[in-house]
Amino acid sequence: MSNYHRHKLDSAISVQSIITVYHLDLKNTQVTYESHDFPEIYYVEQGSSKVYVNGEEFSLDEGSMIIYGPDTLHGKEQAYIPGGIVGIISFEADAPAMSALYNRPIRLNIRQRERFEALVAKGQSLLQTDEGGCPTKKVFIMNSVDPRETQQLKNLLELFLIELSYGEEKRSSQNYGTNHSRFYQQQMEHLTAFLLDNLDKNLTIKDMTAALWISESSLRRLVQKYKSCGPIAYFQELRMREAKNLIQTTDLSMTEVAEQLGFSSLHYFSRTFRNKTGETPTDYAKMVRKQ
Repeated sequence: MSNYHRHKLDSAISVQSIITVYHLDLKNTQVTYESHDFPEIYYVEQGSSKVYVNGEEFSLDEGSMIIYGPDTLHGKEQAYIPGGIVGIISFEADAPAMSALYNRPIRLNIRQRERFEALVAKGQSLLQTDEGGCPTKKVFIMNSVDPRETQQLKNLLELFLIELSYGEEKRSSQNYGTNHSRFYQQQMEHLTAFLLDNLDKNLTIKDMTAALWISESSLRRLVQKYKSCGPIAYFQELRMREAKNLIQTTDLSMTEVAEQLGFSSLHYFSRTFRNKTGETPTDYAKMVRKQ
């Protein structure tokens, strides 16, 4: 027997216990701030949801999740979240490899989504409603659950977290940027698409924050980061680009261009156009329509 070498198997992520498993419809659900000394996975199965993490607000769409780290303040104070189906698992773990996953949006691929949804279903099948507590809180029925079933749940959760950890490390090594960067870029793309679809409206900051499900301060930081200006200024810039396009490619009068872009008067349109381009719409038309 002395000829055999025993190699100790270390664990990068080891789950010690499952605390809660939720599968909820968040329609008209009131959420408040909370913080606890264990990690919690918050996954959007259907729809979308806003989350609050240590002073910053994020919008998660379908197939995205965030893993709140231990002692992270999270939730949404006194707010009613629009409808969405979410899966939530909180647990205790010895998981040094997980630190890079905490407190940032993560988009799952189809296989990962299926695995996590199966995890939630598995957890729910092993847990029962906690009498006298929150109607969605779950606890183990220790006298009736086969230990092999609970070990399977533990192992499935560990494998899921390990796969996420590998994926994040791989994306980082390939210079894909952080999840934060990708998330913010995606938000900026969503904002631009929303603005382009509504060039004929007099959009407000409130309209934009509602479309992206972010706070006004987050919106302003987002546009400043990518466009070095404010949200309204960016919207006007897009309108003026379209105004130039209409003047150059159509025979519309200046009044018709102004109306098509939602300006209340030709004077307001002309003044905005001149402030943004340095010339009047009429002067621009004379220049481009001669060509």
